[in-house]
Amino acid sequence: MQPPKQKKILIVDDAGYIRILFREALKNEGYEILTCENIASAYETIIQTKPALMLLDISLPDGSGVDLLKQLRKERIVLPVIMITAVSSKDLVLEALKLGIKSYLTKPVDIRILKLRVKEALDEPIPEN
Repeated sequence: MQPPKQKKILIVDDAGYIRILFREALKNEGYEILTCENIASAYETIIQTKPALMLLDISLPDGSGVDLLKQLRKERIVLPVIMITAVSSKDLVLEALKLGIKSYLTKPVDIRILKLRVKEALDEPIPEN
């Protein structure tokens, strides 16, 4: 019998330490982790690997994470998204919510909450402690 296939999570953030922190925390939960630092590489990764979930920073070097969401929706590419933001731009968060994100987190992110939101976004049962 084969083990269950790992769910792929794409982490898109221009801060290397955030990608490493999230990757290690979620890898320990049994997910396959992919990382990108900009919109262009994230788009290519989504097309090629079809992740089950994306953690997406709003502010990226080549544009806004909201721009990537708009492009994906325009092409009818749907995947659950959790926005991550250091900026408290209510307009961008509202725009992202209208585009169907599952939730958003503000930096600094509590890793326990991140893990919980990931499980919720993937509709996985949340273990009781």
